[in-house]
Amino acid sequence: MALKSEDFQSQAWKRLADELNERLAALRLMNDQPTLNSEQTSLIRGKIMEIKRILALGKPSASEAEDAD
Repeated sequence: MALKSEDFQSQAWKRLADELNERLAALRLMNDQPTLNSEQTSLIRGKIMEIKRILALGKPSASEAEDAD
């Protein structure tokens, strides 16, 4: 099932994106802790990448941006 651009205009998506951005900021702070070992930082980096991947769903691709022009 493919998501449509209008799916990302909903209030639910906006609230979810806000929550994900807050979680992303928290994970980045956690990742900056000097006491973490490489396994812990790797786990946090994986979580950060996944959140960024989800947030990127709401951003138009280059081809969609060109179609809007």
